[in-house]
Amino acid sequence: MFAVNKTKVSVETEFNLPVKGKTTTGLEFDFHPAVPKKDNNYVFQPSLIRPLLSFMEFPGDDAFWVWGLYGTGKTSIVKQTCARLFWPCYSINGSETLEMEDLLYRTAILPDGTTKIELNALSRAFVEGAVFLFNEIDLCDPSRLAALNEILAGDTLVLPGIDEVLTKHENFRFIATANTNGSFDDDKGIDFAGTSTMNVAFMDRFIVAKAEFMDAKTEAKLLNEFANEVFYKIYGKQDKTFMKRFTPYIEMMIKVANESRKSAMNNSGFDRPISLRGLKRWVVKSIQYKDAPNPIKVSVGEAITNGYPKSLRDSVIRFCSDIFGEDFSDLYT
Repeated sequence: MFAVNKTKVSVETEFNLPVKGKTTTGLEFDFHPAVPKKDNNYVFQPSLIRPLLSFMEFPGDDAFWVWGLYGTGKTSIVKQTCARLFWPCYSINGSETLEMEDLLYRTAILPDGTTKIELNALSRAFVEGAVFLFNEIDLCDPSRLAALNEILAGDTLVLPGIDEVLTKHENFRFIATANTNGSFDDDKGIDFAGTSTMNVAFMDRFIVAKAEFMDAKTEAKLLNEFANEVFYKIYGKQDKTFMKRFTPYIEMMIKVANESRKSAMNNSGFDRPISLRGLKRWVVKSIQYKDAPNPIKVSVGEAITNGYPKSLRDSVIRFCSDIFGEDFSDLYT
């Protein structure tokens, strides 16, 4: 176990929110390997970070459910919050075959051939006082999640099959991310393959918050700063002339991404909206290929569309052609 005390963290300084003097609760570890690495350039969504910080400070008897479209940064906001609060975070990805034992423990084979029970992500977070981050929880079979009701409601956890009893640490937090809000309705935008409607009693244990894409202005600021860093890392120098020419192209890249996001939200069959991660790849590849005849066009396939099925790829190529004002269709001829 790690020695830990609670401390106060400035919300204005660490989360860049306009709340002078406001602090929230963080942890004060000598060291903990499960605390995520801090990204100093990360931009928090005010509408999401406020309920998340409120939950981290005082969860009551609740858990926290973050939902939103693919690429809205559901996992990253949790991890970057943990990084700034110095709160350990253990995570696991959901699937339709996931069993409760996968969350709780595993049997490890030691060098001498004997076996030993080792705690998995949920159990470790439960006893150590960490965040348990359950990614893509709505991909799981709801009947298999029923056992979580007892864990979320109680102060002890019994490991099935071995009858070991664990006691909940006061700093334990349960956070889930999902593509849906636990139910199928018109609000979620995309019918994500494999997602399931959650049990009503199970969902009643969660504070539910929605993750959104960044607004264009914030995304442009972030990508321009990112482009400057990338250029320096690749070429070992800054180039203000290049960046002045490149900035309008970044804005057009964002417009392409936003067209894909609108298509996804309109439930038009477009289920791969371009994420911030995809935009960053496009920026990187465009800078790497800056001396090519058309680096924006050359790089979009490698950065984004090569991994799309033809129907979605054709849509993105059409968005590019409309926004950049030139024909992108010959990329795949």
